[in-house]
Amino acid sequence: MKAAAGFYGVIAAVIAVGVPARADLISLFTFDENYPVITNAIDDAPDGTLVNGPTNVPGRVGQALHFVRAHTNYVDMNIDTEHVGRPNTQDGAGGVYGGSMGCWIKTDVADGATIFSTREVSNGYFEWVLNNNGAGKMRLYLRGSGGNDESLMAYMDDNDTWRNGEWHHLMCTWTNTTGETNTGSVVFYVDGEAQGVSYTENEHDATTVLGGWRTTVADRMKIGAFRDGLLTRMDGYLDDLACWNTRFSSNEVRMLYELGAKLGYGSADKVILDDIYLGGPGTSAQTGDGTTWMYTAGLPPRADMIGMVINDGGAVIMDASGNGVRKAGSLLLSLLPFDGNADNAVSNAPGGTEVNGPTYVTGKFGQALDFDQAQTNYVDMVDGARPNGTDGGIYSGSIGVWIRTTYAGPSDLFSVLGPVGNNCYFEWFLNYGNAGVTRFYMRDSYENGDYDSINITTADIDTWRDGNWHHMLCAWRTTTGAENTGRMTFYLDGNEVAGSTISGMEHTSASVMGPWGTAADRRMKIGAFRDPSANPNNPLTGTLDEFAAWGVELSAIEAKALFELGNERGYDALDSQTVLDVFGRGPGAASKVSDGRTWEYRSGLSGTPGELNRLTLVLDESGNGVVGLPHATLIFVR
Repeated sequence: MKAAAGFYGVIAAVIAVGVPARADLISLFTFDENYPVITNAIDDAPDGTLVNGPTNVPGRVGQALHFVRAHTNYVDMNIDTEHVGRPNTQDGAGGVYGGSMGCWIKTDVADGATIFSTREVSNGYFEWVLNNNGAGKMRLYLRGSGGNDESLMAYMDDNDTWRNGEWHHLMCTWTNTTGETNTGSVVFYVDGEAQGVSYTENEHDATTVLGGWRTTVADRMKIGAFRDGLLTRMDGYLDDLACWNTRFSSNEVRMLYELGAKLGYGSADKVILDDIYLGGPGTSAQTGDGTTWMYTAGLPPRADMIGMVINDGGAVIMDASGNGVRKAGSLLLSLLPFDGNADNAVSNAPGGTEVNGPTYVTGKFGQALDFDQAQTNYVDMVDGARPNGTDGGIYSGSIGVWIRTTYAGPSDLFSVLGPVGNNCYFEWFLNYGNAGVTRFYMRDSYENGDYDSINITTADIDTWRDGNWHHMLCAWRTTTGAENTGRMTFYLDGNEVAGSTISGMEHTSASVMGPWGTAADRRMKIGAFRDPSANPNNPLTGTLDEFAAWGVELSAIEAKALFELGNERGYDALDSQTVLDVFGRGPGAASKVSDGRTWEYRSGLSGTPGELNRLTLVLDESGNGVVGLPHATLIFVR
């Protein structure tokens, strides 16, 4: 009954910044131990004892427990009181009127196998059984004090995908009723997807009472076996078995599945991320793997993506407005510094290959890449890193670059196409139509073509092509709501370009961005348009440095701060992102950048948000921001 140190050490970190830990996780077995007693990660919830030796093995989320039916092994819950460790227990008499249970499982068993079972003192049951009434089915059975006359029994429709010997996430959520009979409901989920369900009993009403759990060995709670431990035993692996006393929404179930499938995170980590989100801006904490996560805005504002883990594991969308949580630093998905090569400075993000000899020259930061239109040279991205990664589409993001040019003719900063046949575009044009005009264009649904597009065309401004270094950045978000509710903003040297025209804002919930094409004539190009070898349209003339992509729509304050940190302090995108992350992590946060200077979070600052005043950078309208600490000074005494 003692909490695991790693789990509650993190919860304590959340509480320390004033965020109440989520309390509806009432029982959690991570199976990350190999002891006779299996510890419950939740205080005051019952531990378990291994019977006949189920073994601890590598699992889906840390370690798992391996059950062998022939060995008659299971976990016996050491319950010494009648009312503990079950959903909605309130002062010893709450009943299981609503809740959720989930676990990761790996099995190929085709007949009855029990995940969880118990019997209560007044002849009631609480059971979750696999392959009951047919292979591939599941049964959740809640029987109250009146026996079969007060029961909720639900069966999942046949689905064999979960019993193929690979890891899958199973979950059931339920609500009983205190009103009319036949109004309770159960939803079963496999890998985050709801399944069909049928009921044989649905008779709970206001008089239904579930008594306390039985404490006798033959009847008390079991994991991996049915009641007395002899019937419908588990054969396979279980991991991260959790019980919640609230009913999960479909979005929460999807989030729990995606956290495990994409990050190896379990229920304890979900609690931590939920608490960060509930804490709002400035809230941060570490998950069990030591990763710092923080509250963030600017994620895709799409109701159909709530609960999704995007940005290749770097962020989680938590609401339809695009708020959620992200890893510190994970905003920056791709960065090409062009310091002598076209490698990517972001871990695991793809780099590029120089074609037809663009040359390396002195840049804004270190080196830069110089393009000559006459030579049709460009950078070929073998696998384009795009905002929101391969799993989230480009529904929200930002792309920025430092540029130096005097060229007045049309040229392409970058371009990418989807696979043949889907007509997806993602392009940035310079001097579009007239010198000084830029255009950023996305077209995302191969089914509807131009009807699912968004683009921005700036006013005619010549300041950026004066032969000096300038910073360009475009930030956008699309929508699942009404048409013409998307947004795009173009920034030059940290300031929004006035007079820009946004058109084609027709993204809807049906808009889908296909995967990037991988063929040579369709994958991402920097400095050229689509397939420059066959159709050398308007390649770039000029010099580029720090070509960067972020997985969120950067705010006007962030766009200003990126320019100021680069222009005034000489910070590249990595260092600038580190400084912004200090602010995102909130009070007490501090980090060191590559010049050795430490930046720390501060409140009560004065100044214009986004503008750097020596070593002070205000980052919101309330005077919160970051301050760079003076370098240590060595004093020699003779």
